[in-house]
Amino acid sequence: MKTKLLLCAALLLHAMLYAQNKPGKISGIVINPEKNPVESATIQLLKADNKALVKTAITDKAGNYLFENIAEGKYLVSIAASGFAKKQTDAVEVTTNSQSVTIPAVELTAQAKALEGVTVVSQKQFIEQKLDRTVVNVEASPSNAGATALEVLEKSPG
Repeated sequence: MKTKLLLCAALLLHAMLYAQNKPGKISGIVINPEKNPVESATIQLLKADNKALVKTAITDKAGNYLFENIAEGKYLVSIAASGFAKKQTDAVEVTTNSQSVTIPAVELTAQAKALEGVTVVSQKQFIEQKLDRTVVNVEASPSNAGATALEVLEKSPG
């Protein structure tokens, strides 16, 4: 009799603990403007009220992400990927009735960055070896500034 009572109490306790600890899941997919999955995008799960970071994930090759063992509450999902503008979803809520939340596909937009003007500067080498001669470029050496032709010849090899 005592063992049956102990067994019933243990089962009741287990059922109560299981009922109170129902972890939620939040999942989704990230795509680009061509509807292809975005691999290795950084996904952050934030609390909706204060935007505190709860968990971080990275999308797989198919663009999918999954957050497991999420407590009840309202959350935001922030998505960042290289070459794309950062995006944030609307608030989603994990409750006892809706423990598994699937966010609709999030389409990232390309982030265009224009480079400023690029100037390519080159200098001739001070000494050029050609097949039949050696050429000394006087303008290539800053130490030749203000020197006479005789001084430049004294510094040059050969």
